[in-house]
Amino acid sequence: MKRCVFFICSLLMVVLVRADAGFLLQLGIDTSLVTHVPLDGGRFAIDEYTPFVALDGRQVIALLDDAVHWQEAIEADEAEGGRSIAAVYPVTRQHTIVVFSQEFGDGARNELAVYDWQGRLTDYLDMGYWRDMTMLSIDDDPESEADVRWNTALVAEGGGNFVIERTDHCCTWTDGNSLNPHVVGQRITRFHYQVDTAGHLHLSEITTHDTGHVFAQHYRLEEINQMNWLPLSDTTRLSRLNQLAANDAMQNEMNKELSDPDYASDDVYRIRLLIWQFFDEKPQEFFQWMYVHRDHDDNHLTPLLLGNLASGFTSLDMAERHARHIADPNVKHYIQQLLANVQQ
Repeated sequence: MKRCVFFICSLLMVVLVRADAGFLLQLGIDTSLVTHVPLDGGRFAIDEYTPFVALDGRQVIALLDDAVHWQEAIEADEAEGGRSIAAVYPVTRQHTIVVFSQEFGDGARNELAVYDWQGRLTDYLDMGYWRDMTMLSIDDDPESEADVRWNTALVAEGGGNFVIERTDHCCTWTDGNSLNPHVVGQRITRFHYQVDTAGHLHLSEITTHDTGHVFAQHYRLEEINQMNWLPLSDTTRLSRLNQLAANDAMQNEMNKELSDPDYASDDVYRIRLLIWQFFDEKPQEFFQWMYVHRDHDDNHLTPLLLGNLASGFTSLDMAERHARHIADPNVKHYIQQLLANVQQ
């Protein structure tokens, strides 16, 4: 009797863990080898031993084209789609989280997508590099080298709640051996998310905890960096980014770049990178925001995007292609006029 009960419980557990992979199996993706994060209390982090399932172009388009528009960048019959699946997490009974990974020589860039039971993408989060194997230059001490390495984990909390936990290791070394740094401090940043009934992600709280000596310079741009952790469904992203671009310190950096061609501001670069990312993810929403705020003195995103297009930071051809699909004729005319005046 006990063996029978144990067998039934085990079978139910297997069914619950594997039920989330149905739409992936329909795409010919076998997720039996990747990590399946338990509903409550599970923890997943990527390291050199993490198993992945490589995706072809057709599978990438089916899973992510609503967020990254790869249909225009790759062919559906390509053997390699440039992404792998690292983990599957049934965050609620109706929705599943899939963690994607792009491996590079110096780390892994990761994305998180939420799907309903039919495999329709309901939200997306570009999380950047989850782990880093290089050293970022931080001139904290002129007598020694000082840098930051980090790794990231997904922590399941149950009830549609989970946490993305990033651990920064502040390191120094004086013998020039970057392979054996001395950790002098640590910052743990926890991004608390909830998945609602529509499958949308909500960033409810960001908490930090420091131990030891943490390099203040590294976190000077933290407010900008945290914009990366806003999900695709967050309708406040563009207005919040515009507020960051409008502050006095950022305006001073932009004016320096305009007056001195040799001056390059890391602050402005991060803003331009976010503009590229947000426009690439939701071009129609970006165009609509530009039109609504066209006569506003505090509209800083429009000139920044036009600057991106003029410099090639953002593809002008792609922007013109997206502009042709604008439904509202007034918005379409306004945007196409702006793009026509961009000089590369």
